[in-house]
Amino acid sequence: MGSWSTSQKPTAIAFFCVSYAGLAILAPYLAGGRFLAPNLVNPSKAGVLSIVRYWQAYWDDEQMRKRLKISPANRLPAFHT
Repeated sequence: MGSWSTSQKPTAIAFFCVSYAGLAILAPYLAGGRFLAPNLVNPSKAGVLSIVRYWQAYWDDEQMRKRLKISPANRLPAFHT
């Protein structure tokens, strides 16, 4: 950002913040959909926090845990506790 003008910097920062927030909301939603699809459930039923509910419900089921680990949300720090 060294060569950017003074008026461009706030716009770039705002764009970064909005993009980051959007990705933070979208990632768990997509993880829920990715978990539902192989289980032959309509992925549109996934919600923003549905992957968290799936982990809570299926953490002790070995087969379902393998499917949960395939979803992209397993890379989030909250799932490594």
